[in-house]
Amino acid sequence: FRGGILNTLFGGLLAAAGANTLNCVADADIDKVMKRTERRPLARATVPRSHALVFGLTLSVGSFFWLWWTTNLLSAHLAAATIAFYVLVYTLLLKRRTSQNVVWGGAAGCMPVMIGWSAVT
Repeated sequence: FRGGILNTLFGGLLAAAGANTLNCVADADIDKVMKRTERRPLARATVPRSHALVFGLTLSVGSFFWLWWTTNLLSAHLAAATIAFYVLVYTLLLKRRTSQNVVWGGAAGCMPVMIGWSAVT
């Protein structure tokens, strides 16, 4: 297909890394008090939050443009929507309010399949 498997995988890698980094930025305060997450770089303040924010945004924007350039615009938009949903809805809105966050977080987890589908159609 036009974009190639490796280009789509690399764009997905950038998107996942960007979303994860932005999640860590948003959760740095609660990561400090959880045994499982207390050793993360932002929880230990070994990486400044501002640097992590810039890094996460750069990865996220980079994923959009990479997928647009190498694959197609639909794949790029789906990746951006996935990042936005994961960070804004799952991390900021639901995670601290309801145990149902796991169910809704799964919606972001299924999006790589949709991005792969959009890359080949």
